[in-house]
Amino acid sequence: MSSVNERPTDLPVDRSHRFELLAQLPERAAHELADHALTIVSGHVDIIVPPTVGMLMARAIDGAKGDLFNLAEILVTEARVTVNGHDGWAMVMGRRPDHALAVALIDACAEASPAVRTMVDRTIRHAASDRSASDARSWQDLAPTRVDFEISN
Repeated sequence: MSSVNERPTDLPVDRSHRFELLAQLPERAAHELADHALTIVSGHVDIIVPPTVGMLMARAIDGAKGDLFNLAEILVTEARVTVNGHDGWAMVMGRRPDHALAVALIDACAEASPAVRTMVDRTIRHAASDRSASDARSWQDLAPTRVDFEISN
């Protein structure tokens, strides 16, 4: 049961959202969080799929017709581990094997321990909030240079 004073940011992060936020976590922060999570969970780690570099196709929808088209290929690194039998998976943009492995370890530890899950969720929410504020400042700095095009038939 949630309390009256509970804010949406206090709620648990679902796993798919956790994947997204962890992949965006700066690499150094991911390594520190993985190290901390592993000290809490402490157990057997198996690397199921070592960090592997591959390509994904980014697709987009044409705004005028609504047609799906291939926009670009994206370089990604994927990894899969288990910690005490709990699966962890990661896919990060770029050729970053250490980052992918750290994120997969964080994911597995979050699945293995509710305490780690809470710590991870709090950390990634804070990082996402910082990133949103930084993005807003960047967009604000760019606003004076914005050009609006008027299209007539």
